[in-house]
Amino acid sequence: MRTKILKIGMPLMVFMLAIVFAFATPTKEEKNSVQIAGYIQQPNDCVQVLHNCSISPGPVCQIAGNTVFRTKAGTLCLNQMFWQP
Repeated sequence: MRTKILKIGMPLMVFMLAIVFAFATPTKEEKNSVQIAGYIQQPNDCVQVLHNCSISPGPVCQIAGNTVFRTKAGTLCLNQMFWQP
């Protein structure tokens, strides 16, 4: 009886675990869709916005024509953000 469980049950359990882990793994779109807080310069202040940008060099990240910045110092926005690859 014990060998019957090992011969049939173990491969079945491994197969079930493979299915579970396949659904638990995030897709590439889910990994890249994380939005973080950044700032855009307005006439009198920096306004916080959510964006999908990074600090890795590349094309400058913009939302509605406004450049996205990483930090805020008083009424100034500092450190440009870039589009994620």
